Amino acid sequence: MTLQQELQKFGLSQESRNDILHGSTAAPKEFEQIAQVALSGYFLVQGTDRKIIVRPTCVEFYYHEEWDNGIKDFIVYHRNSKTSLPSTFPLGVLHNHVSGIDITFERGNDAQNAVRASMLIREYEIDGKNEERSTLLYEALYQQASIFDGISVKWVDGEKMVDVTSYPRKNVALYDENGIKMEASKYPDRPRTADKKYIQDPRRWQFRRKIVSDADTNIVYISSWLKDECPHFYPHFLEALKENDIPFKIMKRTNDIWARDYMPIQIYDNRFVQYSYNPDYLQEKQEDRESITDVDAVCQEIGIECVKTDLIIDGGNVVKAGQYIIMTEKVYKENPNLTPAEIRNQLRKLFHCDLIMLPWDKNEKYGHADGIVKAIDDHTVLLTNYADYNPQITERFSKILSQYLDVQTLNYTVKSNDYNWAYINFLRVGDVIILPGLNIPEDQQALQQIKKYYPSCKVIQIDSLEVVKKDGALNCITWNIKK
Repeated sequence: MTLQQELQKFGLSQESRNDILHGSTAAPKEFEQIAQVALSGYFLVQGTDRKIIVRPTCVEFYYHEEWDNGIKDFIVYHRNSKTSLPSTFPLGVLHNHVSGIDITFERGNDAQNAVRASMLIREYEIDGKNEERSTLLYEALYQQASIFDGISVKWVDGEKMVDVTSYPRKNVALYDENGIKMEASKYPDRPRTADKKYIQDPRRWQFRRKIVSDADTNIVYISSWLKDECPHFYPHFLEALKENDIPFKIMKRTNDIWARDYMPIQIYDNRFVQYSYNPDYLQEKQEDRESITDVDAVCQEIGIECVKTDLIIDGGNVVKAGQYIIMTEKVYKENPNLTPAEIRNQLRKLFHCDLIMLPWDKNEKYGHADGIVKAIDDHTVLLTNYADYNPQITERFSKILSQYLDVQTLNYTVKSNDYNWAYINFLRVGDVIILPGLNIPEDQQALQQIKKYYPSCKVIQIDSLEVVKKDGALNCITWNIKK
């Protein structure tokens, strides 16, 4: 169905209306369906000498019923006031205002009984880079074109609907029944808007394309080097993949076994971010420098196209968790020509999501986040037993992560082993988890905890000590994606 058709047929069901009126914060299915279409399409902007594609990457819905006892959304700009009864907008108007540009789909000929409905383009992408500042959409759509040459802005629908996830709208205050913003100082335990002045409206009326998580993946790629480098582990690993119906492919143009570190980051089904893989720990020896894989050759081999960046990144330092990507500050050291703020800004534009930056434990030269934390679901992460190695930095990890996500922690009741960090570096493909086994007392405790934290997954454990002795584990040697 096209965006125009979705907007034309829009109307909240009685069930959705009742849910909202009774305080539900869940996203109405009617908004979700529109978002799935809107986030698959794009604006085609054509001037006399150039053509630009502007893709919405985040949209927010605003919905206000003018009649008494209707659904209220007092932040809506285009609504009745004591001095004005504005007529409803036609379908598909680009409504420009101080927060950006809305696409309208209002209802009703009588202003006093109208439905004010619109979709704000909160974020958008041009040339592979995401823009979070919604007001810059004016320039993106109008391109400072001459009125004498003319310009065309037209909506183009995508080939298929995309998966989306919902969140509260950005910096939208909660209003009381009289249309007054609720001040945060009067409700100290309630979530606040970004400026900390008001209570955040909790209704999940913002939608983003769903970032591909481990739970969404359905195929695994491994390096051809793994067979010779880990001859004991290799056949058992392939057997585990086969027994659990996990498709896998061998990449032949790689130069080492650590596929996670050099392979691109999958954001959506059809969006991969390829970075510069040139880590400092592979610079000292000639043989290390020669082990750096030509990622262009591998991507050509397996047939994927990527958005590219010159930023130096390790894939092992990228952990996806809901609307966030977790990294350590090692990425700052790898890119000394840029400030941390510039690096974060580029990463947000590339990954289409917010970042959580953890301090880098400089006693660990790799600085990989995948040796620290793993997503349980979109709202919860699992922290490894880092406290056994560095209690002070673990406290900082927990404090930072808990500002954004719920945090659970692995722990063991036996004397710490130098290898037990590796349990967090398991492989998850869909609803199957393959957990490292290390032939130590912690094996069984780790297995039981992973089963507890991932109750919907089948968890199997295989001997992985041969890999772990090389300073990596199962996430490190694999590249799992959604195809």
